[in-house]
This record gives sequence, C-alpha cells and structure tokens, in this order.
Amino acid sequence: FFYLKHEQEYRLLKIFNRCITQRSSVLQYCEKSGNSVDSDHILDDSHFNSISKSLYQHPGTGHNVLIVQPRLKQGHNSEKKLKSELKLEEATSLIKTLKDWTVVQKLVMPATDLYSKLIFGKGNLEKLKMIVQSNPSITAVFIGIDILKAVQNAELQDFFKVQVFD
Repeated sequence: FFYLKHEQEYRLLKIFNRCITQRSSVLQYCEKSGNSVDSDHILDDSHFNSISKSLYQHPGTGHNVLIVQPRLKQGHNSEKKLKSELKLEEATSLIKTLKDWTVVQKLVMPATDLYSKLIFGKGNLEKLKMIVQSNPSITAVFIGIDILKAVQNAELQDFFKVQVFD
C-alpha cells in the first residue's frame, strides 16, 4: 500500500539516485585519469534539477510561487484588464498570508477557456513553462481561479513539473 501511495516519489528517488551515482562516477574517473572536468557543467542538468526540486520539497516547508491570473480575452465573460489586475493583487495578498510562502513572480495571462484542461492557449502555456523552467526557485504555480478541476490540476502539474494550486 505504501508503494502505491508513494509510487511517484519512489520513482523519482530511484532516478535521482541513479543521476547522483553516474555524476559521481564521471567525476571520479576524470580525477583518476588526470583530465580536467567542469563539475558545474556535469551537475547542471534540468532533469536532475527538477527531480531534486520535487524530492526535497516537503509538506509544511512553504513554496516559492509564480502567480498567474487568467484573463478571458473573448466572449461575453471577457474581463477588463483592471479587474484582472485587482484579482492578481488579491491572489498575491492571499499567498503572502501563508507562512513560508513567497511570491517569486506574478502576471496576468490571457486565457482561452477556464474549463479546458490546460486553461491557456499553447503559446501562453509555453511562456509560462519557460518562466518556471528558467527560475529554479519556483516550486509552485498558483492559478487565480476559484476552483481547478482535478483533471486541470493534474494536467497543469504534469505540464509545469511543479505543484499547482488554486
């Protein structure tokens, strides 16, 4: 039962251990053979970094958050930019009330449909993913809507590779 409940963490731990072992072996080989090696280059791997970020983020330790406020850009439910900015400030205030949570970055992003799996269009999703990937301190994304559906939460977490909150 424990394995089933924590299968994802177990898989990440196995991959992390394999990465550490491989990196250590490369460094030892280079030192023994007298070759110079840039250890920072060997240890700089986005996959390795994302796994270690996920493994070492324990419950209760807080998060460094990217806040994204979706703004519907068309239809009868489209929002004015000012209203979206006010919602963004409200979300920022909410995050700041949580112990050990820090707002790393915040922005309003046009959204196509709040009920679709990923909420944002492909181009905007890629922009958001680049923000998350380029800033290793970001450990979570906060989407400023009332309630994410379970499928939306799962899809967004899978896409961003960090926890997603609403």
